[in-house]
Amino acid sequence: MDAPVPSQHLPSVVVVEKETKGEGNNAADQVPSGTTSVPPFPRTLKLEDGVYHLLGLGIRTVSFLNIQVYVGGLYVHEDDLPGLQMAVLKRVVGQQATAATITEREDMKKMLLDGGEKGERVWRELLLDLEHTKWRSAWRIVPTRNTDFQHLRDGFVRGIQARTKTAPHSPASTDITSSSPDVLALTFNDTSFTESLSSFRNIVGIKRSVAKKKTVILHRSAEGALSVLFDPSGRNDGVLSEETLKMGTVTDPRVSALLWLNYLAGDKVASKEARESVVDGVVGMVKRPAGVQLGV
Repeated sequence: MDAPVPSQHLPSVVVVEKETKGEGNNAADQVPSGTTSVPPFPRTLKLEDGVYHLLGLGIRTVSFLNIQVYVGGLYVHEDDLPGLQMAVLKRVVGQQATAATITEREDMKKMLLDGGEKGERVWRELLLDLEHTKWRSAWRIVPTRNTDFQHLRDGFVRGIQARTKTAPHSPASTDITSSSPDVLALTFNDTSFTESLSSFRNIVGIKRSVAKKKTVILHRSAEGALSVLFDPSGRNDGVLSEETLKMGTVTDPRVSALLWLNYLAGDKVASKEARESVVDGVVGMVKRPAGVQLGV
């Protein structure tokens, strides 16, 4: 039986820290995973295009028995953190805001955790309004028990399909390229999206096991392209091994956005812990003026 870490030992806010050269990995460079089945998560993740910082993490559980499936952590590229910070401030506090007061941060947390249309709109705009907001991010997925890609695929695809409904009373649209798309009105029943989702299903649905404590990376580019990587080495220092398999990429930004929304928005999310932790990380970012180097 997977043993959870006592809640008082879990971080309520994942602090974003800049890497210090010359220092090796130690306890200060890691965050408790929340379960004894998965090692602590590294605060930074090094991918081909640079260093990503952990914003939040949580355990994915299923069924009324709360069976642990994996721990998922959201990382954001260090160069995109200021832009994400300003985008959140603009949408939640106001156009001219450069930082948030205590009251504004409390209101921001309520809005980002809102399971209704308010929270949905903010997260959809952050992920789908690519004309004004672009930020690279990655989910690091580490299973708590032996599984395989087909089981992971089924969960990912169900999550995406559950997010495809247009918001009530919103006119349908498939145009994500417009300068000001109505992100609540976007529909996902066109041929292009169907083919993109099928491509993702094929990429993740390979017949290969994913052992406990191994790493799957879901990477979202600035343009919303979704890439899947698998590191079977069990390495846990935030650096992918030479064994890492690049499984494929889906360019339709709607696929990655809906997968991210499955963790971040709506009444039901893949991991309540992960959403709360990510929101705490976002709220923590806006304590200081936008554009100020984080973690210093």
